[in-house]
Amino acid sequence: MNFFERGSLKVAVLALVVGAAIAQMAAQSATEPPADASAEIASLRQSWVKHWNARELAPLMETYAPDAVLLPPNGETINGRAAITNYWKHVMGADTGTLSLQKISFGSSDDVAYENGQLTRSLPQSGPETAQVEASDLAGKTRRVQGSYLIVLRRQPDGTWRIVEHAFTEALLKSMVEDKQPKAKPVMPSPQER
Repeated sequence: MNFFERGSLKVAVLALVVGAAIAQMAAQSATEPPADASAEIASLRQSWVKHWNARELAPLMETYAPDAVLLPPNGETINGRAAITNYWKHVMGADTGTLSLQKISFGSSDDVAYENGQLTRSLPQSGPETAQVEASDLAGKTRRVQGSYLIVLRRQPDGTWRIVEHAFTEALLKSMVEDKQPKAKPVMPSPQER
């Protein structure tokens, strides 16, 4: 066996070893996540919702890693805990509704995890998206905003989980008024009104 054949053999063996290691890692990540990670992430989600609904900004921000990224529905990319704090502070000042999250899927591998699900916010009936609805039909009513969320979490050096990526969507649904359907003002006058 000459020098080049031995080198090719070493490369082939190395490729097999690396391939086997990658296959083993893929098999481990496809298994059910450890119960403790799932429970810890569920606890973090519940804490996030509790602090959001109580308008407690400081403890809410503790759920994020210092280098976290927030991707809100408006297309912005908000980098870092300080910028995310400013974003949520502004949103909390304008939003008086309540939030609930329903997990759909979860996965983890060592120090990284993800969770996605559905969100529902109940808000007082007001704002530009209800401008076409008569005020008398909105008194004391709430509307629901629905959407989706995705969080990516990383286990920190102290063992706690923190959000490193957070994306969410929302759809403002004028028709989802509790109690009764609001009467929309016609955009165009009816033939009788002309």
